[in-house]
Order: sequence, then structure tokens, then C-alpha cells
Amino acid sequence: MLRSCMLLALGVGLLAPTFANDSSPSINYKTYAEMTKYLLELNATFPDVVQVSIAQETYGLPYPKELQCVVDDETKTTEPCKQFVVHLTNHSTLANDPERPEIFISGALHGNERVGPNAAIELVALVAHATSSYGTDDTVKPTVDTQRWMKELS
Repeated sequence: MLRSCMLLALGVGLLAPTFANDSSPSINYKTYAEMTKYLLELNATFPDVVQVSIAQETYGLPYPKELQCVVDDETKTTEPCKQFVVHLTNHSTLANDPERPEIFISGALHGNERVGPNAAIELVALVAHATSSYGTDDTVKPTVDTQRWMKELS
């Protein structure tokens, strides 16, 4: 089942502080709560291309109780971190192409670097938004019609 999914594990590294460098332009990394909301918005907006699920529910994995994620940035409410699975492909043509090549993208964390998960979600968004140009731009369509993208964020 992992073959047909793009893994997004939004882990404890998302809670690490962001360090600003005064000499470079400001980058606003999304928080865990913002990334969760954004993924669900992409799922709702592009259901033919983006399918989001929770790894713990899909694969029967335990929730890491010791890893708490802020699910509401205003109230700072926390709960065990969820690991999201994103399957990014043209689902309407997938059944006719079971041998579709897969691409696995890793947005894994290294230390407290938060760029990996953010970059991975932005890549999902880029491909999803590009599919809206199907009617006018055939250069995008072959990507999601002929490939499955797999992504892990942790």
C-alpha cells in the first residue's frame, strides 16, 4: 500500500523554533497547525489529484504520545502528532495504469531545520495547482497522468 502513497510525516521537528537571519529576506515557515490546514485545503480543492489520510489510521500505527504538536496556534492546544499520507496523482487514470512509475520525495528533518516539511508541502501544492491548467496547458497533465509521487516529511 505504501507504493501508492506519498508519505508526509509531520513530526516533532515542526515545533522547533525558527531562527531569523537579519541579512536575508524573511521566510515564514508554516507551523504544524498551518501545514495540517493547508494539506486538508489542498485535499478539498483538488480531490482528483490530492488524497490525504492519516498514517496512524490507514496503517494502524500508534500515535506517539510523547510527541505533542500544537494543533491550534491561537490557543496552543496540543495533541499527539499525526503523520499525514498524501497520494498525489491523477486518480481517475490510476486504475488503468497499475504499473505507473513512482517518485518518492523526502522532506525529512535534520536537527531543527524546518525547511523539509514546508518544501514538501509546497511541492504538493505546486503540482496540485498546476493541474488546474489541464484545459489550457498540456505540459502539466503528463506529470500526474503518468507518475505517482510519494513524499515523506518528518
